[in-house]
Formats: sequence, structure tokens, C-alpha cells
Amino acid sequence: MKKKIILSVILVGILVAAIIFFGKTGKNAPADNSSKADIVITDNYFIEATNDIYFNVDDYVGKTIFMEGYIYVYSDDEGVEHYAVVRNTPGCCGNDGLAGLDVSSENGYPEAGSWVEVTGELKKDKINGYDTPVIYLTDMKQKEEGQSFVTN
Repeated sequence: MKKKIILSVILVGILVAAIIFFGKTGKNAPADNSSKADIVITDNYFIEATNDIYFNVDDYVGKTIFMEGYIYVYSDDEGVEHYAVVRNTPGCCGNDGLAGLDVSSENGYPEAGSWVEVTGELKKDKINGYDTPVIYLTDMKQKEEGQSFVTN
């Protein structure tokens, strides 16, 4: 009986240690730069968080944002090229959609499709006549591709 109790205590200790370890280092754990951010946009709430920023941009202006995704390049109505960090989302009619935020960097951008983590201050710019949230980057790092398709 005493051996079973000791074994149970050891197993519970191992389980607790595993939960603590994997909870801090799992793939959804924020990277080091995220500790500098007011808002960390994670895999689990990517669509919800980016949509909320678009719909309530004035509530987020001046906040530091941390997120990751892949570089997407598009042109506005005037032919000006813009860069965004995005993820694929469920779309309509057999086509995937995109969710993400525009980014602005004084140091250039990696190739379209490159996976990056970014940190920067959210501001708003006029793009195609609309107030558009744009992260003015203070840090951008290329890294191994993460979860490119998100559903929430």
C-alpha cells in the first residue's frame, strides 16, 4: 500500500512538471518579444483579434502588438504596394480567406510568403479611403512556419 502511495505521488509530480514545462514552451506559448507587447495575437484567437482591431481601430492605436504569420503583398487602388502579416482562414465558395494586419517597416521586408514574427506600435493610415490599422514595426524576425490556417 505504501509503495502505491509513493508511486502515485511521483506520477502526480511528473504530470505537474510536464504541464508546467509544456505550458510554457508549447507551440502556442508567446515568444520572448511578446513580453514587450500590450497585445499578443495567438493562433487560437487570430481572426477574432485582428477583426476586433479593424472594427475598433481607435481603441488600439498606440498599443504594441505582437503576432506572427506570413508576409502578404497587395496593391491599393492607386497601385501602391502594401505589406501585411496574415494567415489563411475559412472563406466563401471554395476559396480560403485571409486575416491579418498591415505592417510598415523602415528596414524592408522578406520575400512574400516568408513566415515572420513581428512587434510594433499600431497606428492608422488611410488605404483606399479607409482608416486601416498598420503595425509600425520595431522588430521583425523570420522563423519556421507556424499554423498558417486558423479558424477562430
